Amino acid sequence: MKQIPYLLLSLLLFFSCKQEKQLIVLNLEKGHTYTYETNADMTTTQTMNGMPLSVRMGITGIMKFTVVDVKDTVYDMNVMYDKMEMKMYLPTGSMEFSSEKKDADELVSQMLSQLTQKSFQVKMSNTGKILDVSNLDKLYEDMLNAMSPVDPQKMAQAKAQLEQTFGAESFKSNMEMGLNLFTNKPVTEGDKWKIESKISTMFGAVITNEYELESIDKKSCKIKGVSEIHTTSTDFPLNPNGIDMKYNLEGTASSAYNIDCQTGWIVSATIEEKMDGEISVGATPQLPDGMKVPMTITIDMKINGKD
Repeated sequence: MKQIPYLLLSLLLFFSCKQEKQLIVLNLEKGHTYTYETNADMTTTQTMNGMPLSVRMGITGIMKFTVVDVKDTVYDMNVMYDKMEMKMYLPTGSMEFSSEKKDADELVSQMLSQLTQKSFQVKMSNTGKILDVSNLDKLYEDMLNAMSPVDPQKMAQAKAQLEQTFGAESFKSNMEMGLNLFTNKPVTEGDKWKIESKISTMFGAVITNEYELESIDKKSCKIKGVSEIHTTSTDFPLNPNGIDMKYNLEGTASSAYNIDCQTGWIVSATIEEKMDGEISVGATPQLPDGMKVPMTITIDMKINGKD
């Protein structure tokens, strides 16, 4: 009978350890450099006159984050793109652009090359929220100044495409998808929390994320997420070629993260996203009543990190 109290005590100790909560946030070291690689595959399908038209784009970016200062819960970082690639698959054929191409006749690859190995500055909270991005615009100015003379219209189109894909707002949105997933409260296995984030690149959208800590040990934390997405535009924020356009989309996403428990830096992650809806085109002389174009967007993203 004396063994029963000892057994009960052991069980109590086991469950108390099991339920011990931990604060999981970024714990980065000043002077250290952290690598972050994204590989995204996006397919956009529009239906015109009953016929689906699909465009697929692959985007790769390898970034290096160097912590230059730590102020309370905020990290000051120098960030640079180490490698940038874009692949586009159109009904008429495919195109590939890379910062590592040295072909002087290929404009977009030249521009990508000019954007790599140059630092800009980021302030990031210990929960992974991007607080500020500075001097990324200067990289684009320096890139334009360094380019050999080309047709101004082609240059403007290429610059707009790159800013949409790799610019400050795109950088902020993509980084928060991979890093802004921590709560500032201690958690244990099975705990859930919500974080709201915003996209302000090609279209404005709000993402409501619910995360759950699946497992935790001394080396790694596994977190899964489910998200709801909806666009926020109420007017016509886009005006390509003088035509008013806005996106009306809703969708969901699922994600799985493997996090280094010591640093909080991402080891690997997968994010799958799907949105459905339509593009509203404003009235023009040719389309006095405007037009609505059904649209589907799917995104598969893989993230790998190294500290």
